[in-house]
Amino acid sequence: MGPMGPAGPIGATGPKGETGAQGARGLQGPPGATGPQGNAGPQGPVGPSGSGSEYEDPAAFAGFTPTTYNGNAGGRHVMHARCAAAFPGSHLCHYFEYSLTNSAIDIPADGAWIDHSVISSGGGFQSGRASVSGCTTWIDTTEPAGTALVPSGSVIGNAACSSMKKLACCNGVPKKVFAGFTTAVRTGNLGGRPRANALCAAEMPGSHFCHAAEYLRAVSTTAVPAAGAWVDDSTATGGFPTAVRSYLGGCSTWMSSLDVDYGGSIRNNGSIETKVCNTSRPLACCM
Repeated sequence: MGPMGPAGPIGATGPKGETGAQGARGLQGPPGATGPQGNAGPQGPVGPSGSGSEYEDPAAFAGFTPTTYNGNAGGRHVMHARCAAAFPGSHLCHYFEYSLTNSAIDIPADGAWIDHSVISSGGGFQSGRASVSGCTTWIDTTEPAGTALVPSGSVIGNAACSSMKKLACCNGVPKKVFAGFTTAVRTGNLGGRPRANALCAAEMPGSHFCHAAEYLRAVSTTAVPAAGAWVDDSTATGGFPTAVRSYLGGCSTWMSSLDVDYGGSIRNNGSIETKVCNTSRPLACCM
């Protein structure tokens, strides 16, 4: 065989073949180094002014319920719940709370149910929700003793409790919060006020034994047990924002179960009364 000749010129490139199937995905590589922190964003807008005082409940009007009711709701907590269903976060106004809202909404021609208010006797015009209100705290239709707004914006206390009216609802958020009623029941001998606070905290961490004004301010929608519930005494009988726990409590400051001693109790309609201390009841607990 003779020697190989020189290589010939390269031929033209052939057409591109079809793309083959994708191969299996390879292993993920290690993460890269964290980049430098970015610049801070612009400052957000200033929020609305708040009140630093525990003793001020803001007043704001939510509206009148679309549904009408008579004066027998089954208790104040049901009236609060009806407002909350119509306007989430709202509760039944008391009159002076309503007056502080400066509402420009027309009052229904037939008026509207509203809770009763009380005025402090200590000077000025400090007011709060009354312990006992219209229709004997909203459980009766047989008497002319309902508290109602009238179209002029004033209030009457003799509305027929069988009449059907909308509810006046306020949505200012109270500074007091109701935690609940204890499952444990006790006579008026709670072991003293510190022990009463501890009983609440054991079942609802962070809570304490309510005093009456706290409970009234908290606009609870929780049904009160049939036997009622113990509540501590306040320095005022109504839900005054400045009312504090009384230096003397009921049942000789919660150390007596005698039937001749009395302690503060929440009735199952939401009003406050005093009851003999030999009966077992749950405790009302506030945050």
